[in-house]
Amino acid sequence: LQQRKATLLKQLKSTLLDRLISGKDTPLVRFKEFKSNWTVFKLKDIITKTIKGIAKAEMHGKESIYLDTHYLNGGNPTKVDSPTNVSSNDIIILWDGSQAGKVYYGFSGALGSTLKSFTPKYSSNYLFQYLKKYQNKIFVNYRTPNIPHVIKDFTTVFKVNLPSTKEQIIISNLLKTLDAQITVKSDSVNYLKNIKHFLLQNMFI
Repeated sequence: LQQRKATLLKQLKSTLLDRLISGKDTPLVRFKEFKSNWTVFKLKDIITKTIKGIAKAEMHGKESIYLDTHYLNGGNPTKVDSPTNVSSNDIIILWDGSQAGKVYYGFSGALGSTLKSFTPKYSSNYLFQYLKKYQNKIFVNYRTPNIPHVIKDFTTVFKVNLPSTKEQIIISNLLKTLDAQITVKSDSVNYLKNIKHFLLQNMFI
């Protein structure tokens, strides 16, 4: 039952992401109070700062949480002697490696050397949701062949379609709420699976 609920929430999120965020003048579904056309920007024009990570795992210490793919993908945090240079409102993108182009959001710490971060001018969560919608497009069209890297001029050639800041916030808040509900249901599923695994190991000898 919990698994079905999680699946339905993910389907709802995917549908809303597809209909509320658009690469065209206006999306398929829109809140009633908004009428004006959206505006297309180059990514570089809607970010105020870009950081290339310099922290490395061997910098063991206590100063900052080390932002690497292990931690960003759900692993336990470790700390390094490197200053905190990314806030939870920054967008993080994996720049090098087999999953180059993967986008993260909501983390604070010292940025690892295979990652870059962007500080948005407007709603950071909206920009994250936009990039997540086009995640596969980034993988296919904005990486180098062979050993994958995000292309150097990514922020110049990647386009983002923006509504007003108010509309960005309303859209992103709705999607953020769904993300939170998906996380709760997914955690519940994992918890129940762990209980079942434990019982199977200990009840049948």
